[in-house]
Amino acid sequence: MKKNTLLILLISISLLNLLGLNQASSKALLSDSISLVSPETCPNSGCAAGQRLNFLIEFSAAPHQNGPNLQLCITAPLDGQSGAGTNLWADYSSGSISSTGLVSGESYTIGELDNVCTDNHSSEQLVTSVYAALPSTATDQLDLALRINRTTDINGYVNIYIYELDYTGSNWSLSATLTKSINVASASQPAYVAETVGQCGSYAPCFVNSADNLPNGLGTGLKDAIDAYATPADINILSTYNIKSHDVLVDKPHTIQGQSNSTLSYNGSICTSPMLTITAGATLSHITLNDGTCTSISRNLVVVDSPDPVFLEYNTLKDGYIGVLLKNNAGNLTIQFNQNVSYAIKRESGSSLGEINATANNIFDNKYGYQVDCQNKGIVDHNFWGEGVSLASAISNCNKTNGKELGAPIMTADTGVDAIRTTVTSTKTSAFNGTISYNHNGSGDFDIYIINHGNGNQDNIPFLGSGSEPMTACSNFWDVFTADGSSPSELVLYMKYDLNSSCESRIESSDYCGQTSSSKFPLWWYDPAYDVTDKWDKTGETPKGTGAGGAAGQTTSCDTTNKEISVTIDSSGRPDLNNDLQFTPFIVGFPLPTGIQLTSFTSEFRVSRVDVKWITSSENNITGFHILRGETANGTYTRITEPIPAIGNPFIGGIYNYTDYDIVFARNYFYKLEVIDANGQTIEIHGPVSVLTSTATPTATLTRTPTQTRTSTLIKTNTPYVYKSPTKTYRSPTPTRTHSSSYQSATPSRTQINATQSLSATANNQTPSSLISSTKYPVPQSTTSMTSSLSDMKYDDELNSDANPVPLPESADKAALLADPIHDNKTVLGKVGRYDKTSWVALIAGSIAGLLLLSLIGWLFIKPQIS
Repeated sequence: MKKNTLLILLISISLLNLLGLNQASSKALLSDSISLVSPETCPNSGCAAGQRLNFLIEFSAAPHQNGPNLQLCITAPLDGQSGAGTNLWADYSSGSISSTGLVSGESYTIGELDNVCTDNHSSEQLVTSVYAALPSTATDQLDLALRINRTTDINGYVNIYIYELDYTGSNWSLSATLTKSINVASASQPAYVAETVGQCGSYAPCFVNSADNLPNGLGTGLKDAIDAYATPADINILSTYNIKSHDVLVDKPHTIQGQSNSTLSYNGSICTSPMLTITAGATLSHITLNDGTCTSISRNLVVVDSPDPVFLEYNTLKDGYIGVLLKNNAGNLTIQFNQNVSYAIKRESGSSLGEINATANNIFDNKYGYQVDCQNKGIVDHNFWGEGVSLASAISNCNKTNGKELGAPIMTADTGVDAIRTTVTSTKTSAFNGTISYNHNGSGDFDIYIINHGNGNQDNIPFLGSGSEPMTACSNFWDVFTADGSSPSELVLYMKYDLNSSCESRIESSDYCGQTSSSKFPLWWYDPAYDVTDKWDKTGETPKGTGAGGAAGQTTSCDTTNKEISVTIDSSGRPDLNNDLQFTPFIVGFPLPTGIQLTSFTSEFRVSRVDVKWITSSENNITGFHILRGETANGTYTRITEPIPAIGNPFIGGIYNYTDYDIVFARNYFYKLEVIDANGQTIEIHGPVSVLTSTATPTATLTRTPTQTRTSTLIKTNTPYVYKSPTKTYRSPTPTRTHSSSYQSATPSRTQINATQSLSATANNQTPSSLISSTKYPVPQSTTSMTSSLSDMKYDDELNSDANPVPLPESADKAALLADPIHDNKTVLGKVGRYDKTSWVALIAGSIAGLLLLSLIGWLFIKPQIS
């Protein structure tokens, strides 16, 4: 019986060990090694000189004495340079090593005992050393972080020497040597920064993020790159690059710039620090910068606290709390050619001399009140502040000159905006792919800004709606102005007009460049400040504005060979260098004529009414329409409408419908469209279009059908409903603003829809059901309540028909889901976590082992009785 009991005990222990195998296997036995863990590997060209490296040291030890009995000596090559170099290979000035064993939990002390590391490894660089008092047998791990010295230009290694105290308690014996070799890419310019090794590609030297997340950005490849260069360097950020929760300190006068649409962002939840803090005369350029996943708390994007000048140019700053915060320091901050849609710029109060100079930026759609606050230390001329935004509401405590704000947004580039500051010399120089050129014939070079507003859209036209007028563009709209402090005597501007063949043929015709009078050459300028021009005036003609004071125009020339028109700007006429060139936009093109461009005008008889429809593609300086009706083509016509407000503009027309119920059957009707200008005068009449009404027939009685069609009493109206197409949108990267207007009438309503939808919808006097779910605007109501009710029913049927089924999860039982009245809110789970899988395996194994154990115990008890 004792044997049986002992056997049961042994079997039970064995089974319990089997059951614990899954737990034991999760702790792999340590092997003596040093491995590179972050980054896991170096880029193809090698780890950049200055790169921070994170290692994991794994080792076993069997000391023979109590007290301090284990030492680790960490070394690297003594020399990090080829030839006669004297700098060390490794840089441990910001390095670290674990003070507690990652496995044992034992304490490790920085330093060495009995000069073991110093005496035995004097031919190598002693990076650091630690010692500990371990139990008689121990396995452990330590983290190690260091940088490759920024001056290193040769490959190297990191060695770990493990010493144990022998039986005598007086001698240290070497028990293991661990080595990790590192390939190095020496410092060169430009340097590159990527979040991962894979993003580096063939770029070298390339710095990547390591494992640490420490103050000043230590642990990011960007901070490694900044620290790697003692003198100004170009540092290019690759792809989308995420920093960590601390701000990255830019404390050297480097140029940090994006490479191919790069984004500097953040992925985390610690949002109390800025993204970048600049404390030296650095430049930040061609980067999209945002604070990523920060929402309820937003990070400041750039903080400048520098005694030297700092430049921010060609950047797109999005989200964040304050886009650029200037501390009270001595260095000036120049912000130019940026797209900013955060709280733009703020200077802290104080008496230091540092000022803000913001020029040629798009600064709009910010989250707070004032977009820029200079604290009376800054100037903010020549920026675009948003459509309809006054300068007074956009800035606080900044110097500015009224009229020097831009009248249209600057075209956006990959990052920032499409504008330049350039030096004018006696040599003709082109910019913006040759579309504009410049030079001077006087003495002395000087700087100008050239700003590209683009063309083809009403939003491209400077000061449209506040003084200028629509133009048919044959070039881009440009703003050109001299840099502050410049005193030029002459500037010659050349602008291409070859946007299309229509522009070329018209400009080169006898009406314009085909004759000799330069006053007719169609290069136009506009003065928003002093009314020197009357809207747009030609540069070669006498200005027509009330502020011109009898001034002459400037010398203007046509060059049909090069497809360009030029103007020489000096102080003898207008526009001049000293006054107008601080305010003036330019364009080659033609003013749009007053009136409409009519796409179609139709009438159609429908049962008991006549539908009159017209579509425009352009409406310039008009206020509205009247419908005229007559009973003969050449007879008397009478207005049958109140004024129908115009909804289009010179670039976007409208779609209009008028329903005439005041008709007699079996009679011809003729309709004309009367166009009214801004002064209430008739400027155009289109038509007539005719229709023959049918013979009156008995009215069918509406009956209820099995489909439960809803009906209502017919109410006659004689008012139009209108649609504007397409929707006008204001172009900006983010956010996009949509403008809408409504025709305030008791019966008609108007909805902005796209061109394809409006053409097909209004042909049947209804709106497609797809608009119900795709637009926030109200559905246009028909001119009768019957049609409205029927349409409503139609929309309900379409939205609940089989043509629009609710998608079901792939793994769901479709019948069961459909039987559930809220099936579309349910989620079918189809994945099991790895911990869940392990729990089922352990449960099954345990159950089988338990059954085997019970069977064995039962057999051992029953066997003696059978015997």
